[in-house]
Amino acid sequence: MKKIVFLPLSPNMWEGFETLWDEAKKNKNNVVTVIPVPTYKRDSSGNITDTEYTLSGYPDEVEITDVNAFNFQEEHPDTIYIQNAQDLGCRAFLVNPFFFTGNLRQYTDNLVYVPYDCHPESYIDSKEEIEEKKAFLIPLNIMNIDHIIVQSESIKQLYLKCIAGLNIDLYNEWDKKITWKDFPRTNILKKYTKETVPHPLEWDEFLYAKKETHLLCTSIFNVLEGNRTFLKELFTTIKHYQSVKNEFLLIWRPHKEIINVLIRLRPELVEEYKEIISYYKNNSTGILDETPTPTPAIILSDKYIGASCGTMELFKSTGKKIEII
Repeated sequence: MKKIVFLPLSPNMWEGFETLWDEAKKNKNNVVTVIPVPTYKRDSSGNITDTEYTLSGYPDEVEITDVNAFNFQEEHPDTIYIQNAQDLGCRAFLVNPFFFTGNLRQYTDNLVYVPYDCHPESYIDSKEEIEEKKAFLIPLNIMNIDHIIVQSESIKQLYLKCIAGLNIDLYNEWDKKITWKDFPRTNILKKYTKETVPHPLEWDEFLYAKKETHLLCTSIFNVLEGNRTFLKELFTTIKHYQSVKNEFLLIWRPHKEIINVLIRLRPELVEEYKEIISYYKNNSTGILDETPTPTPAIILSDKYIGASCGTMELFKSTGKKIEII
């Protein structure tokens, strides 16, 4: 019998574990437990400003265990899966200190870190670039981790460069500890089809015609870097899809924080961006994807035409067409 524990940060991030959970549940000799982790938001001074602990919102088939109903010391799970390994390393976010890697380490022989976020892939070789990536990619207490599951072979190589540098022995050690073929956020794209993927019911009025579907992602970086020029180009793209909506379906997925970021950093662009959103909605140009995860949009789309971002990397793993605009 193997005891396996999953520690999700939020129901919105469950798909970062889902296929691993599926696989664990297939073996009837496994005792699988899912325990949501209490999390905190911090201000610029490090003070806690908000607390979140949610037991609801997970798929019906996933049995949830309250954090106070599980004794880690007595149970000593064979494997613990985590989505956050930063401990005190993140200024804006914190898990309950019980779930720091240094503490969990004593309760299991296999602490597995599964990063939720995906990163744009590029070849990096200079010392400066590696140090820059290391600062946000590699948790300070990485040596507490037994195994890491990342999105791809190239990201694995980036992790190895950041962790081991030119140390061959360390490289060989971590080469065995980092895998990518079992990354849940790419594997979940193989679990569902266009016919079976869960999606909002209001999307059906657009999907029934079964037209070629394009996914457009807009990132915060796009807007801040391109400013008004980018917004004009975005509006032109939206209007183009309005003119051809009898032939193509557009799923537009703008980053959920764009408005808030514009209010703080580019207030002069707020109304212009709101105008684009209103045009898109009022003309029923296509689907406005405001769901927590891009998985339904990726599966339902035939082509990606958006920004270079984590969603593009997930889309790339499907082998479907990509056009960066």
